[in-house]
Order: sequence, then structure tokens, then C-alpha cells
Amino acid sequence: MSDNLSAGLYDLISTNSLKDKEENSGLDFMYEKLSVDISHERLSDELAKQLSQLLSEFKGDASEKLKNQIEFINQLLSYSREQVNGKYQIDQYSNPPQILRAINPDKKAAELPNIGLSQPWLFTAGKGSPSLLNELRAELASCQKVDILVSFIMVSGIRKIIDILRNITSTDASGNYQTKIRIITTTYT
Repeated sequence: MSDNLSAGLYDLISTNSLKDKEENSGLDFMYEKLSVDISHERLSDELAKQLSQLLSEFKGDASEKLKNQIEFINQLLSYSREQVNGKYQIDQYSNPPQILRAINPDKKAAELPNIGLSQPWLFTAGKGSPSLLNELRAELASCQKVDILVSFIMVSGIRKIIDILRNITSTDASGNYQTKIRIITTTYT
């Protein structure tokens, strides 16, 4: 958070440093109680931000840093489970960590999106930026359900992905679709 707070709207979980800034600001800070209905989501988001910072501060070569990060996370999870004494079983992360990218029924290599599935991404036409068309084709080829919300659809755009749309909406011998598609759109002209 910035050291300089100015008048305006905020949506921040209160911290000790924020309270210190409040005392020295001469401004009127308005707070509301964090709802228990959403507290687990808001607090886990805040924890993720601080945990990311902590993990970035580990030293050593790449292999050692990664090993130490996983050990730290596993210890943190074990300690956390002991504190809440809950029923949720801690599933510790394997070391060295790996990311499962695909499960293939026929041992045929899947076409993977370059950016992955969990990263938000803004596509631009810039050099070095992943192609929206390639990412769309890769994700469509591997999904079971697609919801598309687009302002309008042009025939020229559909032509670029018609082969993959035909493939994923075809039926198997039992009459089942590989992928279910829903589209909400308007007309261009």
C-alpha cells in the first residue's frame, strides 16, 4: 500500500500500518465490520498477497529456493491445521513441485495454452504476446463446457475456429457431446 493516503474510496483490510497512517493523517477514516460470510475469502486473498512477498524473499539458487519455498508452505499448512483442529485434511505439496497440465486418455500430447489456465491475461496484438486465436483453439480443444459472452460474432471470426467447433461438438457413438457450448451475443449489423 502507498505511504500517501488521500481522500477517496477504498476496499482494504485494516492493518496495523494502516492504523498508524490514520493517526498521522488528520483525515476521517470510515470502517465497517468484515462480514463472517465472506471473511474466509477476503482474508485468504490478503494472506496470499503477503505470502507471495514472503516466498519471493527466499534466497539461493533456483532449485534450493524452490525446495525451501515448498518446505515452508508445507510447514505452514501443518501448523495451520493444528491450530484450527478441523476436519479438512491437509494435502501437502510434492517436492520438487510440479504443475499438472493435462490428462490424456489416449497418450496423445494435448495442445496446451501458452499462458496456462489459471493466469488472467489481457490479449494484445503486440510482438511477443500470445495469439488469442491459438489460445482459444487450445482451450476449446480440451474443455467440457464453454460459455461465451461476446458483443457480436462475425462470420470471418467463426471461419478461423470452425474446424475446432465442429470437432468438439460432434457426438460419439453413444450420442454424447465432447463439449457443451452456450453463446450469448448480438448481431453486428
